[in-house]
Amino acid sequence: MIFAFIAALACSPLAFSAQGCPEGTQIGRMAVILPSSKTPIVTTKLFQGTGASQLKQGLGHWSETALPGQGDTIVFSGHRTTRGSAWLHDLDLWPKGTIIRMHMTYPKRKSFCYKLSGTRIVSASGKRWKYEARSRGYEVLTTWACHPKGSVSHRIIGFWWPTKC
Repeated sequence: MIFAFIAALACSPLAFSAQGCPEGTQIGRMAVILPSSKTPIVTTKLFQGTGASQLKQGLGHWSETALPGQGDTIVFSGHRTTRGSAWLHDLDLWPKGTIIRMHMTYPKRKSFCYKLSGTRIVSASGKRWKYEARSRGYEVLTTWACHPKGSVSHRIIGFWWPTKC
């Protein structure tokens, strides 16, 4: 009980940096909505960190990147094939205009929406993936997963631009 209080305090709006939130802490929830629907096709939890336990439960936030609403590059990673946790399984099939709605509980309770503008495949061993995760100075959400499904040779990156909820 005391640890939960300390973790909640560390992830309060006063901490405000992603680095101030302990790895493994749930920081929100996410829903993926196709342009032709109002019903989410994927819902999951959002966690600080990208360890195996976080990715098994939901999408993991790269702590060295911004959080939604902070005006810079945001990176969340997820699985495509792991049974029960393949949150980004069909990232390569989602059409442009697909919406991600994030209900954040950290750094403050607020919702953010992003619209898919496209995807890109990069080598997992090359420098290109580091380039795609760089600070851009404007807000863009990127979602990262292995590509092709079940392989670790490449990554598929989804690029999502802020939009109205």
